Amino acid sequence: MARDEKRRQKKLAKKAAQRRTKLVGRRHKPIARGPTLITSYEISEEYMPDLAYERLPEQIKDQLETLSHERLLQKPKEALGVLKPLIEQYPDVRQLYNYLHIAYQKLGDQTNAQRVLQETLERFPDYLFGRIAYATDCLQRGEAEKVPEIFEGKYELKLLYPERKRFHISEVLGFYSVMAWYFHTQGEPSRAATYYELMRQLDPEHRNTRFIKRLLYPSWLNALLRRLLTREP
Repeated sequence: MARDEKRRQKKLAKKAAQRRTKLVGRRHKPIARGPTLITSYEISEEYMPDLAYERLPEQIKDQLETLSHERLLQKPKEALGVLKPLIEQYPDVRQLYNYLHIAYQKLGDQTNAQRVLQETLERFPDYLFGRIAYATDCLQRGEAEKVPEIFEGKYELKLLYPERKRFHISEVLGFYSVMAWYFHTQGEPSRAATYYELMRQLDPEHRNTRFIKRLLYPSWLNALLRRLLTREP
């Protein structure tokens, strides 16, 4: 009975997500440099199909859903105990590597976080979340010059994945946050602000959106402290 109720709730949530699906980017110009194009793609809150993930037993899917929503951020050490054997059993499920990278980051284990990130990129070079995680890592380490190569010099999702017509909202927010951060480091505030505005329209309360807002529009006190810290002695 409990499993039937859980499945019923998942179906209701899926229908609600479908109602909230947003069609954005219609007739908007890509932000990337180059010829002006008109692109359109759908941004959805609905789960994006993945063949390797779909092959997992329902029990494992339920376990991963609980993990991603509850234990990954709050109890990353417990998450490691779940993820490691799952990766050994299902090495082709790319989401598992993404979760493992997040768990190591939450534990402050940068050595293993870097190892997992590199393995993810080697196994799944086109995995968008893997690219986002790598670009974020580069930006955090002050290596912004690597970002264009990670995304093949393409700063619009439709240009990077022309065959795709739909992206999950978390993919879009992750990608746009990296782009806003990158162009901020390059001294191009108007381009960074364009990405932030798209994020704000999608989900103004998302942690990525709030981070970019603080980065681009710091409070007067933070701005003053930053100027004092960077002032020449």
